[in-house]
Amino acid sequence: MANPIRRLHDASFKTKVVLEALKGHKILAQLSREFGIHAQMITDWKRQVIDGLPTLFESGTSKPAISSEQREQIEAPLFQQIGQLKPGRFLWFKQGWAYNFCYIFRPA
Repeated sequence: MANPIRRLHDASFKTKVVLEALKGHKILAQLSREFGIHAQMITDWKRQVIDGLPTLFESGTSKPAISSEQREQIEAPLFQQIGQLKPGRFLWFKQGWAYNFCYIFRPA
């Protein structure tokens, strides 16, 4: 017997399935048949949504993803590189006529 191909479902499909499951209008077997997936997958996705709901409504005062020291370490070389750039001009010609003056940034 050949191994079946594993299907990967995108987030919009999972959302549609879970919303139908949470509505409760159809039983799990009906949803499984309708969407062509195993009932355990629907149960797992539903559990993931229910477990993730409390974090959805948390306030924006949560701890930042990186500390301020790590942020400074990342930003310092970038700001240094920006400081080394100086504006330069080049002339953009279109059909032999000066079309537009544009500024570009190039390293000093």
